[in-house]
Amino acid sequence: MTQQFHVYDAALALVSALRSVLAELPTRDRALADQLRRAASSVALNIAEGNRRAGQHRLQFFRIAAGSAAEVRAALEVARAWGHIDASPAADAELDRVLAMLWRLTHRREKGRPRPGSTTEAVGRARGPQSHSPFTPCSATPAEHGRPPSAGPHGGRTLP
Repeated sequence: MTQQFHVYDAALALVSALRSVLAELPTRDRALADQLRRAASSVALNIAEGNRRAGQHRLQFFRIAAGSAAEVRAALEVARAWGHIDASPAADAELDRVLAMLWRLTHRREKGRPRPGSTTEAVGRARGPQSHSPFTPCSATPAEHGRPPSAGPHGGRTLP
């Protein structure tokens, strides 16, 4: 890539780290080796394509790359469970690094918006009298919520 993009470089390092694993796996389970190879390639390819996109499209490609990285992890665990491969610390370390970077890219906070679950005073003021959580009791009167006092909590409807 022309511009340095660290997660793409980490994905390529993951592919390189998997070469030794993929060298011994096809003799024991060709289908699993092929799936591992395709998943690892998909991580790098979706990162590269996502880097050329904008907005939600960009985020979607990074999410697909994260799913492929999770598939790489599962394939390695299956291969170990079958006894096809030994531990591969280099591949595991690179995979953890890629997954961490992708998590950060897919869970970015938008400018001006609070993180989910944050309860800052400024957010409460911005939302007005309905700043309570839907899961906590509210002490506001129906009039404060824009309903007539006789409407009750369900707008005058009875629930089954």
